[in-house]
Amino acid sequence: MPHFVNEIHLRKTTRAQAIIFCLLFLFGCSERPQPVTILHTNDMHGHFLPWPALRDKPPIGGFAALDYYVEKERKIDPRALLFDCGDLMTGNLICNINFKDAEGGALIEMMNMIGYDGMVFGNHELDKPISNLRKFMEIAEFPFVCANFTDSAGNDFTREKYHIYNLGGVKVGVIGVTYHKMAGMADPDNLEGFNSTEPAEAINRVIPELDPQTDLIVVLSHLGIEADRELAQKIKGVDIILGGHSHTRLDQPEKINGILICQAGSHARYLGKLTLQVAGDTVFSWHDTLIAMVTDSLKADGPLQALIDSLAGIIDERFGAVIGTLVSDWETAYQAESNIGNWVTDMLRAKTGADIAIVNSGGIRKRIPAGPITLRDVYEMLPFENYVSFFDCSGEELQTIFAANADAEAGERSYGSLQISGASYAYEMKDGRPILSQMKVSGKRLDPKKIYRIATIDYVIDNADKYFKITPSNIKETNLLLSDLIVECIKEAKVIDSKVEGRIKRKG
Repeated sequence: MPHFVNEIHLRKTTRAQAIIFCLLFLFGCSERPQPVTILHTNDMHGHFLPWPALRDKPPIGGFAALDYYVEKERKIDPRALLFDCGDLMTGNLICNINFKDAEGGALIEMMNMIGYDGMVFGNHELDKPISNLRKFMEIAEFPFVCANFTDSAGNDFTREKYHIYNLGGVKVGVIGVTYHKMAGMADPDNLEGFNSTEPAEAINRVIPELDPQTDLIVVLSHLGIEADRELAQKIKGVDIILGGHSHTRLDQPEKINGILICQAGSHARYLGKLTLQVAGDTVFSWHDTLIAMVTDSLKADGPLQALIDSLAGIIDERFGAVIGTLVSDWETAYQAESNIGNWVTDMLRAKTGADIAIVNSGGIRKRIPAGPITLRDVYEMLPFENYVSFFDCSGEELQTIFAANADAEAGERSYGSLQISGASYAYEMKDGRPILSQMKVSGKRLDPKKIYRIATIDYVIDNADKYFKITPSNIKETNLLLSDLIVECIKEAKVIDSKVEGRIKRKG
C-alpha cells in the first residue's frame, strides 16, 4: 500500500519539488516521483447531451463536453486514467435505443470514443436484464471490474475483479465493487441468480494478491457516500475510493482511515480530477478538483459528434411531440412532498378509482420547467418500466405505512419517501420515532378497521418491506405502464398547474 506522506495543496512547483525530494530521502526511496492523474465520473444516467442553460448560466455537461475536457487533461498528462463508477443507465431515452444488440449500447460506444479505461457497473445497469449488461461488456473496449458480484456457486460475473494499469514505472491497481445488496434494488428477474456480496470482505480478499504488484490501489465503488465512509473503516491496503450511487458532489475529498474518498456529482456535469505524485509505493502529494464541464458551443471530435447528433435526432423524432403545457415548474423532491409527485399520484388515483395512490419519489427522475411538455419529458421523468398495481390494506396497516414514510422523510433514508394522493397526515418526531396525527383518507378521518384500496407500482410492492413495513394483501398487477398513463392524462388535461398542498406535515 502506498504511504501518504503529504496532503498539502502545493502552489509553487519549485517548493513542491524540494519538499518531495526531501521526503524521498526521509523514506528511503531512490525513485523519482511520477505524476498520476485519475479522472472520474459517476451516475451519468444516460445524459449524453448538455443540460439546458438556466437563467444567465451556460449549458453544462454531456458527452461532447466530456470528450473536450478529458482531451484537455490528457494534453497535460497523456497517461491520465479515466474511470466511471456506475449507473450509466436510466434517465434518458437513449437507454432504450438498441445499438449493437444492447439497449443503451451507444453509451458504451461513446465511452470507447472518449477513451475510458474502466468502470464498475451500478444497480441501474440492471434495470435491463443481465444479458444486456453482458452486451455492454462485449461492446466496451475497456474492462468492467467487479469483485463482489457472483452467483450462488461463487462464480464471478465479470472477467476481472481488478485490473492493473502500468503507467511506465507506476502500477495502478483498480478494484470494482457494486451496490450491496443488488437483489433488494434490482428486479430479481433481471439478475439470473447473481447478487452482490459484502464489499469490504470482497476487497480484503483481493488486496493480498494485488498489493505486491502495484504502487497505488483504487476502488471504483457504486455504494454511495455513506457506505463508502463505512467501507474505508473496514478495508486495508487501499489508497483511493472513487464513488457513485449517491450523486454526491464532493468539492474536496474526504480522508477516512488514510483513504481518500472522491465523488463527482451526477448526470455528466462534472469531471473529477485527482492528481498525485507517486514513487516507490509512496504517495508524496495529491490534489483533487471537480471540473464543471461548461459547454458553450463545444463540439466533440467528428465520429463522436456524428453519433451524438444522430441519437439526438432519433429521440427528437420519436419523442419530441408536445402533449401539454405546464403553468409552473414541476419540481422533484426525494424526501418531501412535491408538486410533480402530487399530480402523478392524483392522476394514478383518478384513473384507477383507488382510495389512495402511492409512488416512490425515487421513481420520478426529472424536473420539468414551465412551458411545453413533450413525450420525451415524461419518459425521462418516469424512465422505469413500472407497471400500475393494486393492493388492499386496513386503516391500521395504513397507519404503519404513514409511520414508515414519516421515518423515511425525517430520517432521510437512502430510498427516499413516498408521494401520496387521497390521504394526508401530520407527524412529529419524539425519541427518534414518528408520532402521527390528523390522519385522513378522502378528507375523512382514517378508520382503522376499514379496508382501503391502494394504487401504486410493482416496484413499490416488490419493496414493501422497505417502504411500508407491512406485507400487502390481495395484490393485483396490470400491464399498464405508469408513464403511459401519465402521457394520456397530460394530453387530456392540456394545461397543468399543480402545487405542494401540505399533504404530509411535520410538526416542530
